[in-house]
Amino acid sequence: MRDLGTGIVYGDDLIQRSNLPTQWAMTADIVRALGRMVPAPVEHLYSDTSVMALGRALGRLRYLGDVVVEHCHPVAGTAPVDEGYERVNSREQYRTDRAAYGTWLSSSHGLAYDLTRIREVIT
Repeated sequence: MRDLGTGIVYGDDLIQRSNLPTQWAMTADIVRALGRMVPAPVEHLYSDTSVMALGRALGRLRYLGDVVVEHCHPVAGTAPVDEGYERVNSREQYRTDRAAYGTWLSSSHGLAYDLTRIREVIT
């Protein structure tokens, strides 16, 4: 993080590895500039995807393969499928969050706007 100055880092979750930041840390200036930690206005799904898109667009995203934060998840057999999992991973939730993410990517008040706000505060 210190090397980035402003940016986002994520470790190896033992499922997605470098493909997706299922857990991340970001500098406080990003959070202050956006007023939130998850860039896209999603409820659950696409949070990590939007963090990756923002970090890549800023050129300030780093994968730390030597940092392991295991993602306990039914897909990996490390967590059960329960009512909460079913609710936040329902088809309806997928449709809702996919639409919100797509709008955030393409809207002039989405990713492009967020990048402008962050660039204004980068020292």
